[in-house]
Amino acid sequence: MLSLNSDRYLEYQTAVPWGGGVLNPCNIRWSAAEILYSLDDSGSALLLVDETFRSLVDRPGLQSRTGARHA
Repeated sequence: MLSLNSDRYLEYQTAVPWGGGVLNPCNIRWSAAEILYSLDDSGSALLLVDETFRSLVDRPGLQSRTGARHA
């Protein structure tokens, strides 16, 4: 999850485990390469992103080796 603190962030924190998922919160101070490493290392399949960080994850060449998608 890559998001600023908001009511939506709190919803993610309760909905993801309820749906059987595991949270992997990313530090908003990390570089794109560090975020990508975290996703690959944890085997994440989906990255939840708010509008603030959409441009960061839409950069060409930033694709996870595990195939993590962002929503």
